[in-house]
Amino acid sequence: MKPFRLATGVEGEIQSAARWYEDRREGLGEGLVLAVREAVQDLRRAPEAQTPLGGTGAFAFRQATVHGFPYRVVFLEQDTEILIVAVAHERQRPFYWRSRLS
Repeated sequence: MKPFRLATGVEGEIQSAARWYEDRREGLGEGLVLAVREAVQDLRRAPEAQTPLGGTGAFAFRQATVHGFPYRVVFLEQDTEILIVAVAHERQRPFYWRSRLS
């Protein structure tokens, strides 16, 4: 499995979403964090098996589903690592994370 790295802002977005869920029901925020971890492990095991999201060449994005939550882990597989560019809600602000690539 390749190592992974979180782009700037990803950790904060996971924590923000977890707090939102935790405020609604105790334990749900932790459930989101665990589901994100599982999705990251899935994409590390088989990045090519994840759903293509678009782009070409060095910017061929893929996404892994966060089971049980309306989120996806958006990533780029690079030669030596996997760069996770977002943990994005499926229906809010599509493609906002593209600005993180500059």
